[in-house]
Amino acid sequence: MCLVVSLHGQDAADTRSKRVLALHVVRRDSPGFDDTFRSMLREALANRLDYYSEYIDLNRLGEPKYQSALSNYLHSRYVDDAFDLVIASGPAVVDFLNRDPSLSRDVPLVFTTRPGLLGGAPSTGIVSAVDFTSTLSAALDAEPGTKHVFVVSGVAPFDRLYADLFRAQREPFAARVTFHDLAGLTLPDLESRVRTLPPDSIVFYISVSDDG
Repeated sequence: MCLVVSLHGQDAADTRSKRVLALHVVRRDSPGFDDTFRSMLREALANRLDYYSEYIDLNRLGEPKYQSALSNYLHSRYVDDAFDLVIASGPAVVDFLNRDPSLSRDVPLVFTTRPGLLGGAPSTGIVSAVDFTSTLSAALDAEPGTKHVFVVSGVAPFDRLYADLFRAQREPFAARVTFHDLAGLTLPDLESRVRTLPPDSIVFYISVSDDG
């Protein structure tokens, strides 16, 4: 919505191509993801869209060597080009850009992020919290006989971040069900484990970017 409103609000006489760079933590071959950004922008700009996108490996973003290599790559490829807009599709990208403001300079930024992490000026976006509580509540309402919740997560930084969030948000349900953390198993071990769960169980799948 932020993209469409700002683009439609431009001077109708402006016929210049708009150069847009999107930085994702979801791979470009993920069904429909990057295409959604591109199609909405094309709808607003018609044949005036010059669109570029890059995938940032979230699992390696915490490595100083990878951060340095990524910054150097983006600098050499894009920084000298005059972009009209940069899209940061996720808090990890916002944090990455905040660490090196020279990557986006004074280019407007549109972002999606979590509470407590915003892009620098000039920027706008959507801030949304991860609400595991409502999801778990809905699951238990759908299966009121549940006694065990098996929580599936991986070992990547993104996996651990979300597992920690879930652990903090599940406290109100501790007297109602027993939680079992299936974290960091190899995929064969995980498949074997969930194949033999008790009938009064549900699986709460969080994220497995890296297995054990």
